[in-house]
Amino acid sequence: MTPSNPELTPRETSALTLTREQIQLLKDTIFKGGTDEELRFFIEVCKYLNLNPFLRQIYPIKRWDATLRREVMTFQTGIDGFRAKAERTGKYLGQKEPQWCGSDGKWRDVWLERIPPMAAKVAVIRAGWQEPIVAVALYSEYVQLAKEGGANSMWRKMPANQLEKCAEAKALRKAFPEELSGLYTDDEMEQADNPSPPIVAGRNGRADDAIETLDDPLDESPTPPSEPEPHSSSQDTLKQILAGFSTIKNIDEAFEQMKEAFLRFYPGEEYEQILAEHGATPGNRTKNGCRAAFTALWNKYHAALERQAKAEAPPEGQES
Repeated sequence: MTPSNPELTPRETSALTLTREQIQLLKDTIFKGGTDEELRFFIEVCKYLNLNPFLRQIYPIKRWDATLRREVMTFQTGIDGFRAKAERTGKYLGQKEPQWCGSDGKWRDVWLERIPPMAAKVAVIRAGWQEPIVAVALYSEYVQLAKEGGANSMWRKMPANQLEKCAEAKALRKAFPEELSGLYTDDEMEQADNPSPPIVAGRNGRADDAIETLDDPLDESPTPPSEPEPHSSSQDTLKQILAGFSTIKNIDEAFEQMKEAFLRFYPGEEYEQILAEHGATPGNRTKNGCRAAFTALWNKYHAALERQAKAEAPPEGQES
């Protein structure tokens, strides 16, 4: 009699030459929490794609399925898996040096800015093709956000590297469609877990927030004050400004005024870095990210105002 949930045996996975110990290692490390049926399916996928899970060329991941209302097992390929499959064709002749682009539209062969690049470009060379295959990846489309709305730790630490891998995967898939069609790397798919949609073009061509679009946002939303109140760190004022973050127009106005005030005390690089850390750069914005970034700028600005006020105050006992 066959058990209802049989254990996998080395014989069933002989094509991958897995021992019983290796199967158990998969279940204890790479495939934690997976059922035997899911593991068996995973091994079949590995065999079909000729990818090695122990080299992190492919691995399983569970993602929330809104339709089924539960986590569903899926498989992702690492960039090393893409490179391995391209190499096996015998037609992969390498790549040109990657390039990165900022908001100024100029391509650079090394990214030295403290803020993330807006785009990365990779060119793959395939034997028999007259021109390299070029692919561009936009930061706004691939950055993975944390729950609070800003970029997650990996994208904060190495945004240029993460974006380059996304561009490379796109280029390899275009150069070797038979081997990589329908496959996506983990770096490309991380954004699928983003907590909220970015600000996108809405009604009447306006770039309204996808979460909340108003017919006449200027009449219905509070207008930010002309500039932050001097020598004040009032959280009530901050809350009033953040309440107006319902459309891109109000957000732009608030940040423009905040930037002018912030740059009185801090360099422009620090302003841009705060926007990038919280996911509030143009082209990569969410409501939560903009609110977090504005709050950080507000608090630093008012801290500087307080320091200035103390420095200008007359000594105790001396009339001003």
